[in-house]
Amino acid sequence: MRRCLARLSVTSKTWRSLQGKILDEVRRAEFVAVDLELTGLHVKAERFIGIDRCYSAHRDGAKTFLPVQVGICAARRDMTRSGPNGAGCHWVLSPVSLYIFPREAAGSERTFSVAAATLSFLDQNGFDFNAWVRHGLGWLRPSDEEERRRGVQQRIDEVKRLAQSVSSTPPPESPGAGEGAAALDITSDVDRAVVDGARAEIRAWLASSSRAPLEIAMENAFQRLLMHTIIAQEFPQVHSHSTRRGGGGRVE
Repeated sequence: MRRCLARLSVTSKTWRSLQGKILDEVRRAEFVAVDLELTGLHVKAERFIGIDRCYSAHRDGAKTFLPVQVGICAARRDMTRSGPNGAGCHWVLSPVSLYIFPREAAGSERTFSVAAATLSFLDQNGFDFNAWVRHGLGWLRPSDEEERRRGVQQRIDEVKRLAQSVSSTPPPESPGAGEGAAALDITSDVDRAVVDGARAEIRAWLASSSRAPLEIAMENAFQRLLMHTIIAQEFPQVHSHSTRRGGGGRVE
């Protein structure tokens, strides 16, 4: 038996570089063992006798406490290293520990319960609380994921609607003709403020003598798509494309 990977502690800083290797080992595995570390185990400090009571106690704990680390071990046999006459087998193990932390959208906050004894246990076993809070991988419950997906789909539908409104607008006859196009109906106050600020930056850039490209930082993909639509409709003489700088998105 041997390890294919040294035991890895994965955070958001290393996930991108290790993701492919980890997923490849999972795909090749004959079975995968999964373990969770949480901020607590049982809601009540008492003995649980019987399968039903024990299961209920663990279920209530899992619903109350927060997962902080996921342990994965992918196992596969290396048939080229079997014993004499094919007897026995050689197992290859790939253990990975992933720090996970509930990353929330702006304006929201997650609260959770903690057991003091569990924190002591994690500390005594080398758990890095700083790495957990600062660089833990974000995650969502299935219900939260579905809600986020609905929100993303609503924004995609809104972008399509805006794009259709642009395609139905008659083409301008001169470079400045787009300035008279009807303004798009942007429902979000935050998005409207971003668009208005970007409009002002573009107008000031066009009025200046600068030949340097204009870069406008955007908080998310929807705002970038929205600005491309606005530019195509209101500034047809300007070519725009998206870039990423330092982990953030920009429109140039």
